[in-house]
Amino acid sequence: MSGVLSPTQLVARCEVVLRRAVRLGLTTAIASGATGCSKAPAPPAQPDVVVAAPAPASPLPPPPMVGGKPAAITAGFVVIPKGTFTMGLTAAEADDEDALWNSKPHSVTLTHTIEMQKTEVTVADYAAVMPATAEQKRGEPNWPVAHVSWPQAAQYCNQLSRRSGYAPCYEQVGLDMLWFGHTCEGYRLPTEAEWEYAARAGSTEARYAALDAIAWTEDNSAMGEQGMQRHPVGQKQPNAFGLHDMLGNVAEWVQDWDAPYADGPATNPKGPDKADNKVFRGGSFAWPGREARAGFRTAYGPGNQVGHLGFRCVRTLPEGP
Repeated sequence: MSGVLSPTQLVARCEVVLRRAVRLGLTTAIASGATGCSKAPAPPAQPDVVVAAPAPASPLPPPPMVGGKPAAITAGFVVIPKGTFTMGLTAAEADDEDALWNSKPHSVTLTHTIEMQKTEVTVADYAAVMPATAEQKRGEPNWPVAHVSWPQAAQYCNQLSRRSGYAPCYEQVGLDMLWFGHTCEGYRLPTEAEWEYAARAGSTEARYAALDAIAWTEDNSAMGEQGMQRHPVGQKQPNAFGLHDMLGNVAEWVQDWDAPYADGPATNPKGPDKADNKVFRGGSFAWPGREARAGFRTAYGPGNQVGHLGFRCVRTLPEGP
């Protein structure tokens, strides 16, 4: 392999260095100057206020049952049952800098069942619902969409809800997207806890299988002279819940603002009401494999639109009889 980095590799390296520098307490300006990299300034953070959800137009029917368990209602989604798990980097990873910073293991209970998209939202999915930009249309239709900001991902969820006859989970107020909480009727981004619980699918290891079998990272995503790039969704081995690309391909926005985990057990955690950055998970095709771990977390300002960051949708299922 040549020692000269391609433009795509250079951008990815810069972003990794910037994130590390910021976590060590450097300002974005200092980190950028020290590394020769640049980063678009994040918009001012607004409180992620949870307000009362609008009443559904009509009572929702209970989810269909298959083998005594609720079946997914939406095509292309799978059911993620409620449960309890240990969230955070495992004891074997405790010497990792991120474990020392904000990812200490703790018990989390999720009291609701959700349906989650099997794959990341694709270029075709996004363009069919939203007025996509040229960058968002870039790539093959079955590639995961990228260059999507956090508010745009929330707006996509709202539009998908309206098309399906569900009350939206967000309300736009100025530049902010107010969230109605996990009991809302429509589609939304997963909370960080929901995402990690779904990614682990019962596993307590850093990954649910061998890295190359489940994830596109900088180690295997190169396509000849084109360099590292996104790949069609669903090509890698799914986890026990039937979810593809939870690690690698593109990283995924989640609901939470970024902050260290609270001490002790938590039930349906949603993160702080306000912070500078929104969390995203899973690692990506442009990053080292070490970041493609179920417990690894990082964050950007919500307005950032970058080529390795996308999302997938979830919806809370009504409880059956």
